[in-house]
Amino acid sequence: MFGQRGRRSTPQNSLLNSTFWMDYEGTGRKLGTGVKVLRRMAKQRAEARSAQPQPAPATANSRRDSREVGRAAGEGARRLGKAIAGPVVKTGHVLWLEICGCFFAFFALGFAVEAWRIRASWKAGVEHRQFVAYAAFAAIFAYFSATSFLRARLRSRR
Repeated sequence: MFGQRGRRSTPQNSLLNSTFWMDYEGTGRKLGTGVKVLRRMAKQRAEARSAQPQPAPATANSRRDSREVGRAAGEGARRLGKAIAGPVVKTGHVLWLEICGCFFAFFALGFAVEAWRIRASWKAGVEHRQFVAYAAFAAIFAYFSATSFLRARLRSRR
């Protein structure tokens, strides 16, 4: 299909011909014409800009106007910052609350598993204190997890 170096063999299939063979002379001509047109357009724009009248030198009123423009630009930049940063901060806060809720849930699950493991001896014996501690910590961390997810849900709806 591709032939040897220096020799160009033509493939039999027209799809392959249009896909793998490029008319370099025609493409070069088209690119050259495009560059000439773009150069001419740029030259016309440059001439049009140089023909425009130059602005008057700065006066007291124009300085005041430039200050107002600067203040307006600063206010616009602050509003843009709030508009962009607000949703990002909100999403980050919701994500942080959900991650904390997951960690609290993992700890609650671990304490609950340990409490379940020693549940048979909770009435008497040495493991009574451990059972009560595991159960209390499981309840506390379950509460932390639930409230963290609840706060995340409420925060995402604001």
